[in-house]
Amino acid sequence: MPKDDGNEEKVPWGIKMLGFAIPRNPSKDRTYTKVLTKTLMGSVIKKDDIYFAVPKDNVIQVDASLEHKNAFLPSKLIHHFIDAASHHAIAKYCGCRTKMDCGDHPKEYGCLLLGEGVADGNKNLRHVSKEEAHQYAEEVRENGLVHTIGRTYADTAVFRLPRAVGAYHKKFMIICNCCPCCCLARMYPYGSQSFRDILLRMPGVEVKINDNCTGCGTCVESGVCMFGAIRIENGRARRTDDCLACGRCAEVCPEKAVEITIDENAVGDVVEHLSSIVDVT
Repeated sequence: MPKDDGNEEKVPWGIKMLGFAIPRNPSKDRTYTKVLTKTLMGSVIKKDDIYFAVPKDNVIQVDASLEHKNAFLPSKLIHHFIDAASHHAIAKYCGCRTKMDCGDHPKEYGCLLLGEGVADGNKNLRHVSKEEAHQYAEEVRENGLVHTIGRTYADTAVFRLPRAVGAYHKKFMIICNCCPCCCLARMYPYGSQSFRDILLRMPGVEVKINDNCTGCGTCVESGVCMFGAIRIENGRARRTDDCLACGRCAEVCPEKAVEITIDENAVGDVVEHLSSIVDVT
């Protein structure tokens, strides 16, 4: 965690608390993880809170015959809401990578926050222009991070956003930039059912393991799937029900055995769903 030597800004209180709570190894600390996520759901998660995992563009197979095939790429979802948002801010630290002292991705790649709820954000947020927000989203993807997008009431406490409380809870959206080594999403396979219910795969995204699979195990190595949703059984890879189609397995597969496709309505369907519960304009 960055030190406060008097010359640097303090790490946000909410991020310190979040970092304290995150288990270092959810797969080994399963009881703690389930209790923690159940407690979170009971105290700081509200009825309509939801996140969607956003697949990586470079592994998506889009029908080449479509006239505007780039319009169906998952990242269009991110940039739609950046365009629509009235306010944009970037957290100066990622609580997860700070807690885990991440050596693979910069701790400074914090969440991107959108909407009127962040208008009065504290000094630990860096307010940026729409153009800077677009550039930032592209930059974190190039670094290998995976977006999740949505909103939870817990985020208003983590980032200390007074305007996002109450009615303004509907004026706040967050785009997390997740890594498999550190992020809160690692708790997904071991969390309570209520916790798992708020993190979803994008509708219209399908994952298939084809006959090219040799069972080499590259996809199950540490640092690939942040959801622990792929394993080797009977000499070939198999996805579990925990798969949220982030695309990291397809990215590393040497045999191109993981096929990820997206329905042409997928991005529009998620835009419609999120817009029904959050107004970032």
